[in-house]
Amino acid sequence: MLQLQEVSKTYKLKSGLAVKALQKVSVNFQEKGLVFILGKSGSGKSTMLNVIGGLDQVDEGEIIIKGKSSKTFKNSDFDNYRNTFIGFVFQEYNLIEDFTIGKNIALALELQGHKATPELVHNILNEVDMVGYENRRVNQISSGQKQRVAIARALIKNPQIILADEPTGALDSATGKQVLELLKKLSSDKLVIVVSHDIETANVFGDRIIELKDGEIINDVTKVKNPTKDIKKGIKQNQNIVCLDEDYKLKESDLKLLQKLHEENETLVITKKHELLDTYTFDNTKVDEINQQTYDGSLLKFIKSKLKNLDSFKIGASGLKHKRFRLFMTILLSFVSLSFFALTDTMSAFDANDSHLRTLSNNNINRTNLAQSLKDDNGSLFGSYYTYGFTDEKIDKIKSELSKASISPIINEQISLSFDLYNIELTDGNNVLVNTIAWASPKTVLIDSNFLSQNNYTLLAGTFPSNENEYLITSFALDVYTRLGFSYYEIDNGNVTHSYIYPNAFTNNKVTNANLLFDKSFNESQLDSTISGVINIDYDVDRFSEESLADIKNDYNKINILSNYVSENNLLGFHAKRTRLNNFYYQDEGVSDKYYPNDARLLFEEDRFEYTIDLPVIIKESDLKDDLLIKFDNAPIKDDEIIISYQVLTNYFFQGENFYIYNDYETFSEPSLHLKTGNTNLEFSSINEFINWSKNANNTLILKNLINSKVSSLEVNNPLSGSKQFAKYKIAGLYFPTESYIEYNNELIYYFEYWTSAFAFSVSTQTQKRHFPISFVYELQMINNDTNLLATYQKLLSFEDEIFKFTIYSEFSEVFSTFGFLFEILTGVFLVLGIILAIFSSLLMMNFIALSIAFKKRDIGILRGLGASKTDVIKIFGFESLIIASINIVLAMIICIIAVVAINQKVALELGAQITFLAFTFRQIVLIIGIALFSAAIASVLPVLKIARKKPIDAIYDR
Repeated sequence: MLQLQEVSKTYKLKSGLAVKALQKVSVNFQEKGLVFILGKSGSGKSTMLNVIGGLDQVDEGEIIIKGKSSKTFKNSDFDNYRNTFIGFVFQEYNLIEDFTIGKNIALALELQGHKATPELVHNILNEVDMVGYENRRVNQISSGQKQRVAIARALIKNPQIILADEPTGALDSATGKQVLELLKKLSSDKLVIVVSHDIETANVFGDRIIELKDGEIINDVTKVKNPTKDIKKGIKQNQNIVCLDEDYKLKESDLKLLQKLHEENETLVITKKHELLDTYTFDNTKVDEINQQTYDGSLLKFIKSKLKNLDSFKIGASGLKHKRFRLFMTILLSFVSLSFFALTDTMSAFDANDSHLRTLSNNNINRTNLAQSLKDDNGSLFGSYYTYGFTDEKIDKIKSELSKASISPIINEQISLSFDLYNIELTDGNNVLVNTIAWASPKTVLIDSNFLSQNNYTLLAGTFPSNENEYLITSFALDVYTRLGFSYYEIDNGNVTHSYIYPNAFTNNKVTNANLLFDKSFNESQLDSTISGVINIDYDVDRFSEESLADIKNDYNKINILSNYVSENNLLGFHAKRTRLNNFYYQDEGVSDKYYPNDARLLFEEDRFEYTIDLPVIIKESDLKDDLLIKFDNAPIKDDEIIISYQVLTNYFFQGENFYIYNDYETFSEPSLHLKTGNTNLEFSSINEFINWSKNANNTLILKNLINSKVSSLEVNNPLSGSKQFAKYKIAGLYFPTESYIEYNNELIYYFEYWTSAFAFSVSTQTQKRHFPISFVYELQMINNDTNLLATYQKLLSFEDEIFKFTIYSEFSEVFSTFGFLFEILTGVFLVLGIILAIFSSLLMMNFIALSIAFKKRDIGILRGLGASKTDVIKIFGFESLIIASINIVLAMIICIIAVVAINQKVALELGAQITFLAFTFRQIVLIIGIALFSAAIASVLPVLKIARKKPIDAIYDR
């Protein structure tokens, strides 16, 4: 069954010397029997046992088991070979102390994939006289009992070979004799190989004795039974044993015979026990006479080990009992780093739009403002800094899609609110109210005739506007006027007088108060503007009480939020008829859709001062209108030339000195343009008159010299021409892009309250970017009448396209924007910190696993000796790492949830609204689990692979 052929094994000492433990050893073992391997220390006997059991591997030669050579073994086959054929009995017992006696025994059978029933364990313990010890711990039994348990563990899987290394070395003589008697009994149907140094014991119990010296076999003898002879009827002899039949009586003649036998033998034993006639002597082993069966090695199948997950878990968990402080620090750093990672992802996953919309819905806010901006384009200035007008088509589309919402255009009409702060009582609350209004932006909402009914609004007093200069105000605005006073203008013989209605003139009757405001000119820019009625709206009255406002008098953030609440809910908004909308578009149909987004900049140098101006849009030269263009030369502009919009001159360099426009808003007269050249002052009644004047060559030269004398250096960064650096440019002309017209007395006149700077570059068609129409409707008011507020708000995002993105403004807009920026910063900080901590915790975990392996190295060796595979070892420490990772996961989740809740509660407390900035979602759960498992795997892979690669014998004896 078992053969060693030319087996050699050499060990290298730490000193570098090589020691030959076995030298070309060849042995054929019989199918069964008790074989002793004897020799002095260092003779190679233990090495021989280890290579037979697959605990160690030979350098040369081969081991043949049932016809299968070890040369054909894969690495895993040695584990499976032990699991299938070998039962080990070690001198040190090598029991796993974390398991009970019963579990230590059952484990050997379970590694073969069989179920170790209580009955099987009981029967095996009965064979070694250990019944009733199943639930005892290893440290609760004696040394002799431990060795019996070790034998029972070897027996339970019914191995064909039992290997025992000095099984009685640590036992007293009586206990040792019991163990050897048990092994002798087992050898009746198994091959039992015992390593020992006791030749007397080998002579008594051994069927064969192999003696080694310096790694070579010097003696191999087999016990031979001596023949028995009848020396006389009734008397049998074998060596010095004389056996009398039971009923035989000695005669006088027998005494002479016995005397003669005594003389031939130093000791003569006379007995009636026939079994004593079986005496043995040892003779050289005859290999040819060894009874060996013939095997076909190709048919041999090994049993692959199957360590149960629960057992792997228990062994892995036992390592957590050691180095508890190190374990605590490992877990602490690990879950802190995981928490940083998860919070980083939570912040990076923060979606301002989604959080904003949910906040609006949760707080039942149904009034918001909408705007659109160009999607960020490689760092373009447009991003979220510039908003672009809505066309009628876009407005109509939004209205049709959001049938339950009221959509109204907003124009940025500058109607100032002024209060006579010297003649009213400025309490703390009123002072905060003034600041709140000052920060808010009163806007004009253009409404249809069905606006009130569509939104279930009623008029508190007055009537719906009948002409374009009549406005509705809100009941909030009325309350503000009642509290701070109302400013209006009166015209008497062309003289304008600024007057006030003070708070003491108002009563507790809101209708009466409203009537005091009607028919009074309140807009300094348009003195024929009046209030025709008051819309009764709902708003949070308590937020504007004297006490509430006084409480936040020193809190900038809360005042700012309150101001946004006023502004974005249009509480101070003026409402005018929507027919005015048609007057607020560029009238040049041929030019209005030829503007292109741009992220260029102008750098001016004038009188040692530098000015940098962003260029929002450009127009290609080919799209400029000749009647609005002044060119200094007739030739096309060159690559280093620029035609510049006149607004740059009027708004930055020549205002009030050389070049400016004056408009008389009181009489709505056509604007006049003033030009100063040297000592000459020129005045033009219109831009057209100025352009006609410049057609004269001398005048063109005057204008060119004037500009060149004032603008000493002009640098432009023009990405459309491929440049990302500032380059020198020359001004080649002026352009007067048509601005908005307003209709007055059936005549279109320039309306300079609104303007957009436009600049012309010499750019090729290939570099032009997408175009967009120009409109003065930069915002829309939406009143959300849907019962499901969130659904309508979320639908707004569907109006984004490849050019524009949607922005929803509310009292919380600025907060979300600020926190979004803050989260970006914190995300970077947390990420760096998390990576550092993760690396450190992984190293700490690696060190902890290495220490755990050191503590469990012997147990690992024992398991490998029983037949456990490298995979089983990896699984054990995998479970240990998994336990640590699971603790980290749970703690990290708890910390993250607490942090997220705390942040949300803090923000909500500060803002006085239920705002959910951060959300701990399934994504963060997956991230925590993934990173924890990955870190645990990385931290454990190196030390685990190192122990898994060790030979079982090295693991057992810590080599």
